[in-house]
Amino acid sequence: MLQINLDTALHALIMSKIRYALCAWGGFLTQTQKEMINAFLRRMYKYYFVSECFDFDSIVHGMDRKFFKELFSPVHCLHSLLHPVKSNP
Repeated sequence: MLQINLDTALHALIMSKIRYALCAWGGFLTQTQKEMINAFLRRMYKYYFVSECFDFDSIVHGMDRKFFKELFSPVHCLHSLLHPVKSNP
């Protein structure tokens, strides 16, 4: 029960801060900053605050994939800014 509460708290308080606008600022981090975030995430796993070990690069890749998948949905607010799909003969 305690593990579930710690996992939920970490996701709500820390992972949400890391994921916030990650598509916009994630590419501007230096390698040192990424290593510091990864070291923090490994410590959280080592001391049983979370049930899975996160990696910053996999978080960025997953968020990018999710963003672009949602962007291609016709109901997304940014969908109208995309160029029309070209068909190849």
